Amino acid sequence: MNLKYKFVLVLLAIVAMLSHSAFANEKDSSKIRTVKMSAWLGQENADKPLEFTVNEQIILSIEVATPRWFTGGTRISRIDVPNLIAKQRNPMAINSTERKNGITWSKQRWEVTLYPQTSGTFVIPPIAIQTQVSTQNVRSASRTLYTQPMTFEVRMPTGKLSEQQSWLSASDMTLTQQWETSNDELKAGDSITRTVTLNADDTLSILIPSLIPTDATHAYQVYRQPPRLSDSHERGAYKAQRTEQHTYVLQKGGNFTLPDIDVVWWNSSKKTLETVTLEGKTISVRHTLSSFVAQYQRWLAGMAVLLFMLIAGSVLLYRRVQQQGFSEGFNLLFALKNKNFSRLRLLTYRKLKMSQGKVALSTVSNNEHWQEQARQWQTGKESTSLLMQVWRKVSQKHSEDALKPRTKCSTRFTVLKNRILPPALNLPKE
Repeated sequence: MNLKYKFVLVLLAIVAMLSHSAFANEKDSSKIRTVKMSAWLGQENADKPLEFTVNEQIILSIEVATPRWFTGGTRISRIDVPNLIAKQRNPMAINSTERKNGITWSKQRWEVTLYPQTSGTFVIPPIAIQTQVSTQNVRSASRTLYTQPMTFEVRMPTGKLSEQQSWLSASDMTLTQQWETSNDELKAGDSITRTVTLNADDTLSILIPSLIPTDATHAYQVYRQPPRLSDSHERGAYKAQRTEQHTYVLQKGGNFTLPDIDVVWWNSSKKTLETVTLEGKTISVRHTLSSFVAQYQRWLAGMAVLLFMLIAGSVLLYRRVQQQGFSEGFNLLFALKNKNFSRLRLLTYRKLKMSQGKVALSTVSNNEHWQEQARQWQTGKESTSLLMQVWRKVSQKHSEDALKPRTKCSTRFTVLKNRILPPALNLPKE
């Protein structure tokens, strides 16, 4: 055989052997180049059943490990479970290494925070985890792994709370407020700005309830700024903040108290129900002319009507006094107050003449008791009670004889006669 051909055959044999060796090495190394994944809720390797409370922050930990190294980012698929908020708040993984059976494993631990909104049983379906690791030939390979379904129970933290009630679950919480006024001495039209900030650990800002009451009153109007929400992750701790700012525009003068703020929260670290209160503010507001008129417009209108009626009545009374003099009742009271009995007797006889057309008290009635009262009054007895009895008697429109009851027939006859006969033809009374 030609030497040239022998050389070619030997070269091909060497190439075949090298290829077979590389394939065998790659096949053996593929057994080692694996990616491991584990996932758990709460604490790792917990012995107790998984049981949490409503609104409590639950940490879902996902750990990915490889004997090589990671060449790309790791992606966790979306968790979609009804009444469960899932959020990957920490964008960075916790990297570590572990040597096991002579092999060094590179690890990545990812955390997803969960917040159950209702009590009951929750089931998290398998979650797809996509990662990229290196190969034996320094190449990047993509791997997709799936977690096992996870089930846990959720209940209310205490019987003193309900799911319809506004409350907060956190491991720690602080509540502060600031006041700012438009002027040092407040008057109607000025404003007060109230800023309230709540900081909480291990919760979400969207789970923090509203802080400042928004009800307006006749004393002020409330203008609410949109709340500022923020979530952060600092040194392994999850923090949330909610800031609210309300501006109170004062509508009138007086003393007013802006409401207190009560925040009910479940301390998940101490397992206790607590309440934090921010005190309101009592303010004194001076009136302006427009605010005074606006506040007391009904009262001012009523006083104006009353004053007008008093003035009109005084004018009418003055004109009547000028034309007719004072009334009988006024003259009687004035004389009685001054104990002017001579004037009282004159008024009594005048009243008798006007009411009954008589001039003598004895002609009013034949009653013995009345005759005695008339005699005492005529002889000059000064007695207020006697005056009132005589005055009532003489004030009657008819004499005692005219007030005697008539028969029904005579009464009807008199009415019919007055309707038929003209006044000039009426027969005189006997």
